Amino acid sequence: MNAAALTALVDRWRPETHTFHLRAGEMTPTLQDVSMILGLPIQGEPLCMNTASDGWREQMANLIGMAPPAPENPKERAPAGAPFAWIRTNFGELLPEGAERDTIRTYTRVYLWYMISRTLFADSGGKLAHWCWLKALTVLERRWSWGTAALAYLYRQLDEACRRTGSGGIGGCLLLLSVWSWDRLSVGRPRYSKRDHVVNSIFISIVL
Repeated sequence: MNAAALTALVDRWRPETHTFHLRAGEMTPTLQDVSMILGLPIQGEPLCMNTASDGWREQMANLIGMAPPAPENPKERAPAGAPFAWIRTNFGELLPEGAERDTIRTYTRVYLWYMISRTLFADSGGKLAHWCWLKALTVLERRWSWGTAALAYLYRQLDEACRRTGSGGIGGCLLLLSVWSWDRLSVGRPRYSKRDHVVNSIFISIVL
């Protein structure tokens, strides 16, 4: 991903219209882009839920069997979620052979939580998986409209990023934003050289 190009795009974002104001006019990623680029469903149940974080550690422990420890200082406010390092430490090992169904579902739930928190719903810090996304995976069989949720979250992250006065990262699905900008804009687009074609041809010949 081209960090400079993404930063330039954020400077052109307008939260009033949720569009990039460019010299050629207004542009923005749409649900069609989400479906075509990410292959996510844009139909299904809207991902609407109560995002209150009261008692989130107890709820997380009930759902996956454990939760990050509370801060030693009771006055210190910790975000409602688990650091990615904590998830890898506690769930990074392979499932034991002959694991029970509940254990398999727990590991599946945590894996999905980790993946969507790193890709679709990344925060600007890039170190935390928020509790609300695990909460959405309470019932794995629910057919959520993940594409709609990912686009709405990206809009929100762009709103916050363009208003931010200090330094900070950009949250949301930056893969979606990058591929969308490469397709729609000629600036910052990766170039495909003849050398790449030759290398790929040689690799294919060796494999065959």
